[in-house]
Amino acid sequence: ISAYHYNGEIDYSFGGGGYTTVMLEGDAIAMGSASSNGMCLAPDGKILYTCNQKPAKFENDFAFLRLNQNGGIDYSLGTNGVLVTEMDANSYARDIITQADGKIIACGTYRTPEPGSFDFLIMRYHENGDLDTDFGTDGFVIGVGICGQTNRGQ
Repeated sequence: ISAYHYNGEIDYSFGGGGYTTVMLEGDAIAMGSASSNGMCLAPDGKILYTCNQKPAKFENDFAFLRLNQNGGIDYSLGTNGVLVTEMDANSYARDIITQADGKIIACGTYRTPEPGSFDFLIMRYHENGDLDTDFGTDGFVIGVGICGQTNRGQ
C-alpha cells in the first residue's frame, strides 16, 4: 500500500519509504488487483483494506487489515493487525467502509453449497474488530440468490 501527496509525489514518511507491505500468516493473499480490493479511511485516519486468508487449498476466509496513519500495522485489530472471519464456507472480502461512529462494514461473497454459486455477504464490526451482533444475524447478512455465478459481489 503506497501513500502520495496531493501533487502526486510519493509520501516517503509513510511506512518504509512511501509504502507498506503486509505479509499475512499462512497461505494468505491480498486479492489479485487493486480494482478488486476495498480500501477506505476510518474517521480516525487509519486505513482499512480488504484481503482474504487462505488457510488451506480451496479454502478462503473473509479478512481485512488496518494500518495506522503513518503506514504501520495497527496491532490492536485481530491477530497482528489482520482480522479474519471464518465462515462455514468460502467467503471473499471485496469492499469496506466505515460509519461515522467508527463501525466497520465489509462486504463480499459467500460460496453456497451449490457448485459455482455465491451469495452477497455483509458484515458489520465494532471499531475494535468484534462483530456487531445487533446487525443482521450475529453481525452479518447473507443476501441469498443475489449474486449467481458471474456477479460475485464486485
